[in-house]
Amino acid sequence: MTSVEDFVIEEYKQIVAAFFDLSKQKSDMFRFYLILVTIPITLTAAIFGSKDSITSFLDLPILVVFILFAVSVAGLIMAAIIVDIRFECILYAKTVNLVRRYFSDHNVGVKDYLLLPDGDDLPRFYEQPWEFKKRKWKWNLGVGSTFLQVILIGILNATYFGLAVANLSQSIAIIASCPQWVGLIFGIIFFFIHILGYWWFAKKKDSQWKVKFNAR
Repeated sequence: MTSVEDFVIEEYKQIVAAFFDLSKQKSDMFRFYLILVTIPITLTAAIFGSKDSITSFLDLPILVVFILFAVSVAGLIMAAIIVDIRFECILYAKTVNLVRRYFSDHNVGVKDYLLLPDGDDLPRFYEQPWEFKKRKWKWNLGVGSTFLQVILIGILNATYFGLAVANLSQSIAIIASCPQWVGLIFGIIFFFIHILGYWWFAKKKDSQWKVKFNAR
């Protein structure tokens, strides 16, 4: 075995270890987010269960409204962190694929035994659970679960953000008569910030990536 192959193998080992470490960080961050979003639910439940309980979600105390805003914005930031960690994982996966390609090209017959991709065109940064291939629609929850996580986080954050806006809008005379619609509109906008943000950054990374080898 040459010194070049020793270097490639060592790089392979280090990158694989880093890949799994990042994957664990992503899972830990998502679990931390789920813990974070329970804070407003717990606080609101305690308020509704108190002696001086409120009877409407549009009449929440200002402290709760502030927490809803804070959690929704923090949730958006955490979504960006989770997506960025996934992007790093994809970068490492592409690198590992190229290492696999090196040994496939320099050792006859090795490619016949490979199951994983041997090109850096895969995986792509923009992941989603559906695809159209030969006019046949396919649904796959594999790596596209990151996209589903963005949707889940977006829904929760948008709900908190819209509820906070609805409560604040009651203090504005012009829109006090329809705070629920104001909250709904702002919530939908906040949700699409998550989805479009992920789509834009992932597509941009895919367009900027210069493929060295296509998977065979």
